[in-house]
Amino acid sequence: MPPVPVGPPAPDDLALAIVSALAYADVFDYPLTVAQIHRYLVRTPATLAQVEAALAHDPWLAARVERHGDMVCLHGRSATIVLRRERAAYARALWRSGRILAWLVAHLPFVRMVAVIGSLTMDNVRSSRDDVDLFIVTSQGRVWLTRALVIGLVRLAALARIDLCPNYLLSTRRLAMSADDLFTARELAQMIPLYGRETFADLLAANRWLAGYLSNAAPRSERLRDLGRVGLAVQHLAERPLAGRLGAGLERRLQARKLAELAAQASVTGSREVVLEAEICKGHMDSHGSKIRAEYDRRRERVLAPDSARGAPGP
Repeated sequence: MPPVPVGPPAPDDLALAIVSALAYADVFDYPLTVAQIHRYLVRTPATLAQVEAALAHDPWLAARVERHGDMVCLHGRSATIVLRRERAAYARALWRSGRILAWLVAHLPFVRMVAVIGSLTMDNVRSSRDDVDLFIVTSQGRVWLTRALVIGLVRLAALARIDLCPNYLLSTRRLAMSADDLFTARELAQMIPLYGRETFADLLAANRWLAGYLSNAAPRSERLRDLGRVGLAVQHLAERPLAGRLGAGLERRLQARKLAELAAQASVTGSREVVLEAEICKGHMDSHGSKIRAEYDRRRERVLAPDSARGAPGP
């Protein structure tokens, strides 16, 4: 009987999860530490020691990833390690502006939580003038009035050559987000909340699916705090005249006007990611999430292809 040919080793679930985490990060030209790989494993229970062992001993992984000290990237993408260090230096400068702007936003009437999202949360910005992306939770029935106040800060920040982007505004009534979606899961897991402890706890409770999706991604709450007594007093004082009929009337007018305006923009761009409702404003006009998902799928498919079909690395 002729010998049975032995093919290349097949990947197990952990190896697949590791390259998937690296492929997602590679969309952003971003290598991961071993701890970050462990944190962002999707639906794959494993310990940090098991991730270390797989990286050290799995031949299928060895053909697809590179490790340089504690940094790991896809094969042929070691240049991103230098890039990560350069961008971290830019991020340190941008965080100084980001913290000040988040503090100002947190003091606006009806703001209940402020968090940084996007590339700054990973210290992966392209320059010290990159965007500061914010996730803002407001009290119920005041999303559009709060948005108008935040836009005022956006314009002030622009005078200082800082791009402040309130990417998400939603009310305490609309905290549940789309489940079973890697992009949304990573946005939540990477989020760095700065103000609003109670509301952040409510956000996590409304999105319990995240714990099953990214089981190792504990909330990043080390910078989270509440407004001090003086800050709360100032905020409540500013809310008083806008808490009743005056505020409700302004909310209805702003909502009607901006809903129509932003919906028209969305129809021009063709984005399917824009969510415009009474209690939420998510204005992703450029279909950012869809582009990220498509790039992730492309990289993952290439990495998972047989050795002879993988082609050149990189974007």
